[in-house]
Amino acid sequence: MANWRQVNRLKDIPKWNQWRKKKPGFPVDLIGTNLSEANLSEANLSEANLSEANLSEANLSRADLSRANLSGTNLSGTSLSRANLSRANLSRADLSGLDLIGTDLSEANLSRVNLSRANLSGTSLRGANLSRANLSEANLSESNLIEVNLSGLDLSEANLSGANLSGANLSGANLSGANLSGLDLSRADLSRANLSGTSLRGANLSRANLSGLDLSGLDLSGLDLSGAFLIEANLSGANLSGTSLYAANLSGTNLSGTSLYAADLSGTNLSGLDLSAASLSAASLSRANLIGSNLSGADLSGASLSEVNLSGADLSKASLSEASLSGANLNGTNLNGADLSGANLSDLDLSGANLSEASLSGANLSGANLSGANLNGANLSGLDLSGFDLSGTGLNGANLRGANLRGANLRGANLRGADLRGANLRGANLRGVDLGDTNLSGFDLSGFDLSGFDLSGANLSGADLSEANLSRTQVLRTSFEKAKFTAACLEDWNINSATKFDRAICEYVYLKANKQERRPREGVFKPGEFAALFQQAVDTVDLIFKDGIDWPAFFQTFQDIRNRYPDQDFAIQAIEKKRGNAFVVRLEVSQKVDKALIEVQFKELYETKLALMEQRYREVLNAKEGEIVAYKQQSTNLMKITELLAARPPMTEVPKYDLRGAQFAGGFAENVQGGQIGGTINNYGASLDDIIQLLSTLREQAQTFPIEHKDEVLDVLNDLERDIQEPEPDQNRISRRLKRLGSIAAIIGAIASGAATFSVDLNAFADNVGELAEMLGIPLEQVQSN
Repeated sequence: MANWRQVNRLKDIPKWNQWRKKKPGFPVDLIGTNLSEANLSEANLSEANLSEANLSEANLSRADLSRANLSGTNLSGTSLSRANLSRANLSRADLSGLDLIGTDLSEANLSRVNLSRANLSGTSLRGANLSRANLSEANLSESNLIEVNLSGLDLSEANLSGANLSGANLSGANLSGANLSGLDLSRADLSRANLSGTSLRGANLSRANLSGLDLSGLDLSGLDLSGAFLIEANLSGANLSGTSLYAANLSGTNLSGTSLYAADLSGTNLSGLDLSAASLSAASLSRANLIGSNLSGADLSGASLSEVNLSGADLSKASLSEASLSGANLNGTNLNGADLSGANLSDLDLSGANLSEASLSGANLSGANLSGANLNGANLSGLDLSGFDLSGTGLNGANLRGANLRGANLRGANLRGADLRGANLRGANLRGVDLGDTNLSGFDLSGFDLSGFDLSGANLSGADLSEANLSRTQVLRTSFEKAKFTAACLEDWNINSATKFDRAICEYVYLKANKQERRPREGVFKPGEFAALFQQAVDTVDLIFKDGIDWPAFFQTFQDIRNRYPDQDFAIQAIEKKRGNAFVVRLEVSQKVDKALIEVQFKELYETKLALMEQRYREVLNAKEGEIVAYKQQSTNLMKITELLAARPPMTEVPKYDLRGAQFAGGFAENVQGGQIGGTINNYGASLDDIIQLLSTLREQAQTFPIEHKDEVLDVLNDLERDIQEPEPDQNRISRRLKRLGSIAAIIGAIASGAATFSVDLNAFADNVGELAEMLGIPLEQVQSN
């Protein structure tokens, strides 16, 4: 009978635990007690007699039940997570479906216990008595089962992932459908166990006893079976790819002899075996299972491999010349460096296969699927691949000379460094193809859409690119020697100093899509003009300023960088206004300079200069923070460049701020204009003929400008003439056109900086712009500055 005083004490767990602490050896008698739904969390019930008690739905999480007697106890629905049940007697208890996460059951008596579907994740069962226990569908993941006797137990469908079963006795156990992947089963006895449908992927089976097991159809790839006992084991249908069988006992298996020349191995299961360098020439292997086998360097020349399963096999550097592979499964097979010349590969699924460096010359590939295959460095010369799906295929450095790729789907393929001389690419889908370092010399690519392609390092000498779309194309280090460019679209393409245009043939190109921004605007390029327009002599470094630029600080930094590298030729190539207050300044640097270091040093120096200038602003102006921000915002206007250059002291040396070849992306007006121009133009104060004559003079002066600036000026003058002749001219638009002309003149002045790069008198051009503004009744200060 239960001690009812003790039962009452249990209603207050803290007081109960205090009482147990004072009387550690006092017997606890709770036999047959009804404690259903009681909250006994963290209760000290060690050595308590709870046999036949009703603990259904009770909370015993983290309770101390070590050495307690729970035989015959009703534990249905009881929470025992992280409870201490070490050495407890739970014989015949029903623990099915219970949450026993983290519970300590070491050395506990669990004989005949129903643990089906119980959650024993992280539980310690070391030394426990589990004789005739039911563990079907139990979750034993991460549990400690070292040297536990599980012989004959029902562990079907159990989850044992991460459990430690080293030295465990599993002989005769039912492990069908159990998850044994990644387990430590070293020295475990699995003899006579039922492993049908069991996953052993990644398990450690070194020195394990697997004698007499039926492992047919199992995936044993990558397992450690070194020293394992596989006597009389059935390996039919198993996947042994990557398996280590070092010192394993394979007696009874049919692996007698190493020479398999002309042998009849049709239908044989050789999955996962090491057959590297084996002689299998002329052998009959039709319908054989070679999943995951190591056949690297093997001689399979002339062998019959029809309908053989070679998925995941290693055939690297194997000889398969003249072999028949019709109907074979080569999905994911490693054929790196294999000799497949003259082989019959018709209708095969080679998607995803590794055929890098393989020789396929003369092979029969009719109907084969090569999508996503790795053909890097492979020899495909002369093959008929017309209409093939080669999407996503790796063809890096492949030999495709003379191959027929007409109408092939090459979308997303990697053709970098491939030799395509003489290949037929008409009608091929080249979207997303990497053609960097590819040999495309002499190719007819006229009218091709190559927008966004990476053609860096490619050889396009003599290629016909007439009317091709090269928008946003990467052509760094690309050779265009003698290539034809007439009518091509070159919008935002990316070139560098190593891009070659020697003797390129071009009458005109477009800088925008839909045949917009023709260059030259009229007529055709003179000899050498096209190359002069696009050839870059140096590489570049892009400096990004998200919050605007303080130009005095910028130019001081620029000068300091030039002083640090006196042997390098630094210059400003372009200044681009981005959204908000952001700018990108592109510096020209020599090819050998450390561009990353230059970028870091420039930004560090700029921040230092900026901090010093801000301090100076405060000292001189006694300014508030808002006034400094306003100054910086004003300084970000590109007109400040001109003002700063104009304000510098006279120099007798070559200018420090070399802006030769600079381009101001987005158009000059967008980059230099300030607020909207106010006022109303009521009349021009001059005859229209005088104005038109002055426009003609400006056009003549622009003819000697560098070509990129000449076309810009001519476009502005044409727009301005149309605006002036409108019935109701828009004075704001006219003002902006004039401001744009003034800005271009200032920028060209900065670019030239005294160097005689062209013969025009810029002062005369600027004076004529000012005179035109006066004729149109626009104040000169509105044209020159904000």
